[in-house]
Amino acid sequence: MAGFRERRRIVCAAATLAALFFGAAGGGYRAAAQIDLLARPEILEAARQNDLNRLNERILRGDPVNTTDDQRRTPLILAAGHGNAAMVAALIEAGARIDHKAANGNTALHEAAGAGAPGAASALIEAGADIDEPNREGLTPLMVAAREGHSRVARELIDRGADIDRLDFTGRSALMWAQERRGNPVIAVLREAGAQ
Repeated sequence: MAGFRERRRIVCAAATLAALFFGAAGGGYRAAAQIDLLARPEILEAARQNDLNRLNERILRGDPVNTTDDQRRTPLILAAGHGNAAMVAALIEAGARIDHKAANGNTALHEAAGAGAPGAASALIEAGADIDEPNREGLTPLMVAAREGHSRVARELIDRGADIDRLDFTGRSALMWAQERRGNPVIAVLREAGAQ
C-alpha cells in the first residue's frame, strides 16, 4: 500500500508541475484536466464510467477497492450511484468498505436509494450496510428514496427494517420528504407501512 501511495504522490506532484507549465505556456485548463486524470486510480474511473468489465479487470490487478476521489467517494459509492448491482456485488466481494461516507455523508446505500436501485440496495443491506445511517443533512437512505420518488427502493428498505418514523436534522420524516413531490408513489408505500 505504501508503494501505491508513494506512486500516487509522485504522479500528483508531476501533474501539478505539468499543469502549471501548460497553464503558463498557454495550454490552459484543458491540459491540466487531462493530466489530472493520470493521478486517479483506474478502478475509480471504471466505477465512474459504469464499466463492469474494466472494474473487474482492475480488481484482478489488485487496485485498492477503497481508494477515494476528491469528494471521498469510493468505487462502491460510485457504482451504487449508477444503480449497478453487479458492480456493487463485485466490489463487496473484493472487500469494499460498506459504510464508508463520502464528503457529503452519503454511503453507498444512500446512493443506491437515490438512484432507485433496489438490487444494489439489497446487495448492500445483505453485506451489512447500516440501513438507518444518516448523511450530513440527517437523511437516511429511506428519506433519500422518498425524496426522489423511488417506491421500489423505499419498499425494499422498509421490508428490511428501515425506521419509517425517524426524523432528519430539520425534523422531517421520510413521509414529509415524499409529500414534497406531488404524486410521489412513495407516499402510499410509507402509509401502507404505518407512517404517520
